[in-house]
Amino acid sequence: DHIHLYGFASARERDMFRLLTAVSGVGAKVALAILSVLDVDTLETAIAAGDKTAVARAQGVGPKLAQRIVSELKDKVAGIAFAPKGASQPATAAGGTPDGGAAEDAVSALVHLGYGRAEAFSAVMRAAGTLAPESPVAELIRAGLKELGK
Repeated sequence: DHIHLYGFASARERDMFRLLTAVSGVGAKVALAILSVLDVDTLETAIAAGDKTAVARAQGVGPKLAQRIVSELKDKVAGIAFAPKGASQPATAAGGTPDGGAAEDAVSALVHLGYGRAEAFSAVMRAAGTLAPESPVAELIRAGLKELGK
């Protein structure tokens, strides 16, 4: 019995709104609150990195809801978060990145060194694009630290 009209600056923002509202417990008000705090690129990175604290910064989003958003959307967003703009293939499937275990170990090491999870995840993914797919974790950490130093 009500018609609601929502406007977005871009199609990507509209698509992210639709993804967010598909999560159980997230309505239009909460989705708009999240998109007002985080732009689409930052939100995609936070979800792909599993950074629930970034998502929880929005008003009306507690730690449990943030965890649910991250866990439900991680698979949907992970492939597009680090794809080159305009590319149809995700960066993680392009062949230039290591297996998930080595990358996750490198991200964990950087987080334990004091970097934020999303920041560490992005640095490791950028660094992994320049290294061989079978690179050891130590080399990924070193390259990730160089990326963070830039």
